[in-house]
Amino acid sequence: MQEHVGKKRRKEIRQASELRQTRNKAYLRCGGFFSGIVVIIIIYTVFTIFGVIDATSMINQVILMIIAFAGCMLIGNESSKAYDAHKKYKAYCEQLNVSTEEVKAYDKGGK
Repeated sequence: MQEHVGKKRRKEIRQASELRQTRNKAYLRCGGFFSGIVVIIIIYTVFTIFGVIDATSMINQVILMIIAFAGCMLIGNESSKAYDAHKKYKAYCEQLNVSTEEVKAYDKGGK
């Protein structure tokens, strides 16, 4: 009977670890999108300053606004997914009384 309880507990911790990894991936995607948008805006601005891209001031502003708006849409969508993953992870851990330390130990190799 004790072995069955241990297997069930390991399964619960493994599932919590998978939820945690999903949450962390969503956070990384948010940061990646933000960094990517900033880099695109910087590159576009530098190209405009050095004359590689020849456009009027108004067109430049519109293009930058479109890039920023699209970036906000991507980041907003990903941050919503990250928040949902975070809530799901927290609820699962609270429901089954799984501590963060147990999940971290499992991730480090206590599998």
